[in-house]
Amino acid sequence: MSLDNGSSPDRRAAIADAAIAVIAADGVRALTHRALDRRLGLPPGSVSYYHRTRKALLEAVVRELAARNRADFVASGQGFSAPAPAPAPGPGADSVTSGPGARRDDLAVAVRGMAVLVDRMIGVRRADSVARYALTLELAADPDLRDLLATPFFAHGAAADLLAGCGVADPAGAADDLISLVDGLVFDRCVGRRARTAPAAGTAASIDELARALHTFVLGCLRWPHDR
Repeated sequence: MSLDNGSSPDRRAAIADAAIAVIAADGVRALTHRALDRRLGLPPGSVSYYHRTRKALLEAVVRELAARNRADFVASGQGFSAPAPAPAPGPGADSVTSGPGARRDDLAVAVRGMAVLVDRMIGVRRADSVARYALTLELAADPDLRDLLATPFFAHGAAADLLAGCGVADPAGAADDLISLVDGLVFDRCVGRRARTAPAAGTAASIDELARALHTFVLGCLRWPHDR
């Protein structure tokens, strides 16, 4: 990759992109100004012109990851849409199958849309996900960057809207749980046990597997607290 004749924003984006690739491939400790100079085919000291310190370089990477998450979410049409609320169930009806917003077909479509977005995080955006997890450990003692890294893969508000449309009693609280579940699914598929055993990202089988986990979670939310 060359930075010749590029504008300053383009050069900074190229540096951040190369840094993410280095972290994803070789870990955070492999990220140095010199390593990026070599990767980008630049004279020694070129990357230091844009990011004088290692902390400045790491901050640029973290901010780029957060920006990519936001852009990917918007480009995907927010990844999913909440089903329209259904009419209230009649006497004796099962609240899970016929309660407000709990129509199974609509729920399945909404959950599958979310699974497609999650699949992107383990497929076309796998390097971003791996870099984010590596940086989370490295920057655990840095409150500012740690909080920025904690930005979820998709917005809490959109998750809460989906769950509210499905008829979940506490959509805001359940959205926190859903985001934690997604984080775990992405981690497991990128670097955990299922990184070796799960279907390849981008396939229907991969999306089906993710949708099954997400659908099970939403159905559990619909039954709570009725099954206590």
